[in-house]
Amino acid sequence: MAKFPTFPTILDNTQKIAISDLKRYGYLKSSIPKMGSLKWSCRGEETASIVIFVNMNLDIPYLEVDYQFRQEHRKYKIELVSIPSNLGRGEVWYFLCPATKKRCRVLYCVDGDFLHRKAFTNCMYERQTESKKTRKGMKALRDIFNKDKLTSQIFSPYFKTHYKDKPTKRYLKILEKLEKVNLISLEEMERLLIL
Repeated sequence: MAKFPTFPTILDNTQKIAISDLKRYGYLKSSIPKMGSLKWSCRGEETASIVIFVNMNLDIPYLEVDYQFRQEHRKYKIELVSIPSNLGRGEVWYFLCPATKKRCRVLYCVDGDFLHRKAFTNCMYERQTESKKTRKGMKALRDIFNKDKLTSQIFSPYFKTHYKDKPTKRYLKILEKLEKVNLISLEEMERLLIL
């Protein structure tokens, strides 16, 4: 009996808010509350936008989102939490998901709510929907197209091939990739392109 299709929501295609974006635009450094907007577009046409307000001045800093979803106005707060960096410098910021209470660095919008990916059922990344053969083929093709890049890395001016008369791990890894690429025959290449 055939398996019924599930048609999962692809997280790569949803709107998302990332801590890295807030950091890049200076929302996490500001000692005064900061307001702005985030916009998403597809093929140069704006598809969605939200107003965000970040207040880092309180004991519990938060991000407030304000947007329209299917004629319904939504406005809620998402806590921001930090932990000390393992490098001993600064802090690493996270969202605290309103639904799961898990720390996360990206919030995805599915069914109108910005939440942690585990808060949704039947959601996957696009890579998870590909077959094993497709993933293997795409990896081989990436290696083939990156052959020149790998070769140029070895011959770059400050690249260390050996340290204390032993080959470096990075050098061995590049050599291994180049060897794999050279072993792929034309027949295999044609087979990979047909996948």
